[in-house]
Amino acid sequence: MTTFRSNKALLPIVIFILFIALIKLLVYDNTKVLYIIAEGLDNPSSSFYKVVERIYYLSKNDSEIDRVINDLESGKNEFLHKLYIRTIGIVGGNERDLYNYVIMKSYIKNQSNKNRSSIVYAAIDSLGFIANKSTTNILKRLTENYENHNMVILKYPVARALYLATGDVNMVREISSMDFIETSELKIARKVLENSKGRYRTVEEMLLLANLNRPDKYKFRP
Repeated sequence: MTTFRSNKALLPIVIFILFIALIKLLVYDNTKVLYIIAEGLDNPSSSFYKVVERIYYLSKNDSEIDRVINDLESGKNEFLHKLYIRTIGIVGGNERDLYNYVIMKSYIKNQSNKNRSSIVYAAIDSLGFIANKSTTNILKRLTENYENHNMVILKYPVARALYLATGDVNMVREISSMDFIETSELKIARKVLENSKGRYRTVEEMLLLANLNRPDKYKFRP
């Protein structure tokens, strides 16, 4: 009788533990769900950035990045494409031409659509974060011939992406014809890109890159 009562008392605890484990499996460790949650949250907000940080952490593997690239390439879940593109740029990983292809495909599709400027902005940022020879050449052409590309974003984000890809502030100033300022935040981001070339970035490195697009209130403080 005593054993039965003890087991009965433990039942709610077991159920609670199983419930938490189920939530972790279905939500906390599920990027498919987390992307949808993030898209539905106010941006900027603490909740949005916490969910996005979890997405970055879970995306440091080839299978997850392959899933995201496949969605971008096929046009599936188009309402998540801006977050997909930002994630590809932020997390890093092995250099693959497919990164460039899916990002440029999204850029070309939306480059003249003012209602899709946020995707164009994300694409330009990610080209700077990928920072390989191919993306650098693309960014040079876009910066130098900005007026001829009918772009729906300002020239500065394009010049900034070129700086991040090269670290050459004088070249960026010359090509962009802008008085481009090399801020301490940009220097930190450039150092992250140099140190993490060819591998997935640590969460701290990702958040230092993400700082470039966060309001001061929500910036990561190492």
